[in-house]
Amino acid sequence: ITKPISPDYYVLNGVDCYDLVKHMPYFQASALAHVIRAGRKSGENRSDALRNAIQCLEAQLAAWEEEKQ
Repeated sequence: ITKPISPDYYVLNGVDCYDLVKHMPYFQASALAHVIRAGRKSGENRSDALRNAIQCLEAQLAAWEEEKQ
């Protein structure tokens, strides 16, 4: 499998976001991606990116809570 080429805003200090998130649950991975690119992606408001990350984490928590039932 060929690794996708990530835009610059997904690479932080030489670490590709893809390498960090590829084995994480979906919502957790999405949250981390939003945090990494916050303030770095053209046209995206930093606050909005962090709010999106919070929404992803809340969705992950809800999924884990649902699994417990």
